[in-house]
Amino acid sequence: MKRITCILALLFAFSGMAAEPLRIDFTRVRPLVEKGKLGSFSGELTEGWRPDYPDWNGSIASGREVDDNTEHFLQLEVTRLGSMGPQFCREIPRLTPGQAYRLTVHWRNRLGGGAELVFRQVGAPYGTLRRFDLPPGGNWRKEEFRFEADRELPGAQGLFLLLKGVGKFDLVSAELAEIPPEELAADREAALRRPVAGAVNFLSHSSLPLGPQAGWSFRREKTPQWRLSAENGPSGERYVILTDTVLLTAPFQVREPGKKHTFSFSYRGKGIVREAWANFRKLPESREWKRAAFSFVPHPAARSYAFRLEADGELSLDAFRVAPGDDAEFRPAAPCEISFALPDSELAASRIQFDTEPPRLACHISGSVPDSELAVTVADLYGREKCFILPAAKDCVIDYGVFPDRPLGQFRVEAVLRRDGKEISPHFEFVVTRIPRPVCWNRDAPESPFGIHAIANDPVLKALKAAGVNHVRLHDAGADYIAWAYLEPEKGRWRFRDAELQLYRSNRLLLTATLFLTPEWAATGGDRPEVRRLSGYSLHRVRTVVPADLKDFTNYVSTVAARYRNVIREYIVWNEPWSNLRQKVEEGGRVADFEFDARAAAYFRMQKAAYGAIRQVDPALRVVGYNANAAPHGIRWARELDRLGAYRCCDIADYHYYSDSYCGGDDGAASSVRSMRAAAPGAARKPLYMTEGQGVNKSTANEGLGDFTGLYRNAIPWRSRDDNWMLAELQTRFLVSMIASGVKKVFLYSAHTYEGLQKRPDFLALLGADGWPHPQLAAHSALARRLEGKSCRSRQEVRPGLYCYVFTGGGRSVAVLVPEKSLPEYSFAVPRLPGAAASDLFGNPLADEVRRRNVLYYLEADTDAATLLQAVRRNLGAPRQR
Repeated sequence: MKRITCILALLFAFSGMAAEPLRIDFTRVRPLVEKGKLGSFSGELTEGWRPDYPDWNGSIASGREVDDNTEHFLQLEVTRLGSMGPQFCREIPRLTPGQAYRLTVHWRNRLGGGAELVFRQVGAPYGTLRRFDLPPGGNWRKEEFRFEADRELPGAQGLFLLLKGVGKFDLVSAELAEIPPEELAADREAALRRPVAGAVNFLSHSSLPLGPQAGWSFRREKTPQWRLSAENGPSGERYVILTDTVLLTAPFQVREPGKKHTFSFSYRGKGIVREAWANFRKLPESREWKRAAFSFVPHPAARSYAFRLEADGELSLDAFRVAPGDDAEFRPAAPCEISFALPDSELAASRIQFDTEPPRLACHISGSVPDSELAVTVADLYGREKCFILPAAKDCVIDYGVFPDRPLGQFRVEAVLRRDGKEISPHFEFVVTRIPRPVCWNRDAPESPFGIHAIANDPVLKALKAAGVNHVRLHDAGADYIAWAYLEPEKGRWRFRDAELQLYRSNRLLLTATLFLTPEWAATGGDRPEVRRLSGYSLHRVRTVVPADLKDFTNYVSTVAARYRNVIREYIVWNEPWSNLRQKVEEGGRVADFEFDARAAAYFRMQKAAYGAIRQVDPALRVVGYNANAAPHGIRWARELDRLGAYRCCDIADYHYYSDSYCGGDDGAASSVRSMRAAAPGAARKPLYMTEGQGVNKSTANEGLGDFTGLYRNAIPWRSRDDNWMLAELQTRFLVSMIASGVKKVFLYSAHTYEGLQKRPDFLALLGADGWPHPQLAAHSALARRLEGKSCRSRQEVRPGLYCYVFTGGGRSVAVLVPEKSLPEYSFAVPRLPGAAASDLFGNPLADEVRRRNVLYYLEADTDAATLLQAVRRNLGAPRQR
């Protein structure tokens, strides 16, 4: 019988017949009790599923079968969150690479946070194929998710359910079925905006007379150096002049992918043109205007395409075009084009205006404008739009302050030129961020809790400072300014980056620098030819080896601390040593790893040596040690370092924590702080920093959180899936929970992972995929302005599912109200207290009496914490059931 079954399986495999759908009835349950080292599960769970968390996660959950006459379902209830939420797993048949699938899920999420279904490997290295978000809301939902298994994952595969909040999560059924690849392709095509038939230029902007427009961006590595010409170029308009800078075109689509196309432009100078991040061609130096053409074949499955232009010295650019075939002659996309720019100001290069500046935007029209009108639409983060008409002029100013009741946040200004009722230009747009001047603008703020990772790029640094960020950690972003392997690549030969470090300080950002990355010569104890030939990850592994002679490391530490004693006042010893610290370089360049305890002991010796060296330079400099994380191995690491006495040779303890849950109440962020302090009593006596993490935890494996394109609509040739309120609120809640839990500084990771709108970013914070401000930045501004200079005095659940954090300082208190996402709407009245005011996630004022949905908001007054908390309780109305 077994042989017959195998033969039938082979026949199905080779016949091309679709596999039977995998159907899961969650009401087929069995009793189960599982107590692990940290967490537990009890009650009933669907057959074939198992709790996959109790040994490494302190969450407590239970399950039961429910039949309430309207639905028959499995109800999972989370009563305590660990460092992550509870996770459940069932093994599934392996997904076929290249095959398209449809996942249909019937659920109801009444958790205080989100939930995810994840297809990934059951065992290490836990590679992930797809994640799908099951957002909270309280109502039953049945939804289809379509995807392609785009790669091979070895070993057993599983379907995982991850719950990210306290509360109840209900499941009726799920079905996984194969679908024809063309069906998935049709879905993707429907989400794209391809050029209209007969289009002669697939780039909406053929010239940049006011500088880079929406969708265009600069590479992140350094401050972009560019200017506008005084005269007109080949397009008939002013052109951009780059100096050692990389410019990325806006993403575009073509009419017929899979066929030959040509990207062409006029240039003067020299440089390189690249198709996205791959093929490149040199631009031979030319002192006169020259036409360059680059042929390419757009891949049919690509969501968009882009080119980047790299200046070698000075490079002038103008007259851009993308067209089918070999046509490289310059032709604009339409008779007229519209360009925007902010008026000159201290933050114009960051696309930010303070709320004390007039809400004005400069507008320039290329082409003939007589008998035309400019149709303008202004949109905000609340989904509102207002349209108006202006008489067309070559140059004009647009007043976009059309929403006086909500003057803060972000605004998309769209415009199209019309003549005789017909559109004679594409739709163009520009996004502006309006925020108040931060509390600590133009001054240092050593006690501020707000930090981030960022490269020395001036417009980015100014944007972050404007949003209330006051600290930067140098790690991945800034490694080449501070890491040992970059500063001393050969023994005794130093390459310092003083100018970059001074750029942070000129923007009044304080630095916390990571001392890490061993040079190859120090890792091996000398020059080894086989190590010199290494590159990529193999070279990185060598650079995470403990130095052969600890004296070389202390010399690096002393040299850096002495040189930058007035620039950098805090140092972190290494990065994630629990995984990124290795024992030695063996023969052939292979790297040997430590056993766990030996690694902890080696790191302790390095922390102790760095502490002594820095103290000798200046006793007032501070050393950050431990470098743990909130996962079980990170807690074990903190415990072992505490046993070794690490608290005696550091001033601050730190750890890392990432989340993508709606924080509030007894959430994962608060739990991570408790776990760290409980594991290491010595560290608990020190100030605690969270030096790497964030609340939106977006990676390419977690596409459900969006593309980070913010308010863009016309600048991207696909339909945006971003929920800007969700992204902004996730980050804000994370920060509130961390600061309220006693974390002294929170360094979001990161403001340096953007690479242009064409590519989804990994772990990006506060900025969009193009490096300009994201709605998160506006929300951060509102939070930092209210919490700066205040400490948390109270954290209470003022109503089931509604948490109130009260911060006080400088004679004023702020209540941050954080509801669970499953909480019904409720009403509140602003109390009659001195200076009382209510505001929303982006800092916009709220009415005296208003019904609020389940999003974060602020209530503040000139009073003490107890009085404000009492007023909050007294002024809450009854919830409205849905």
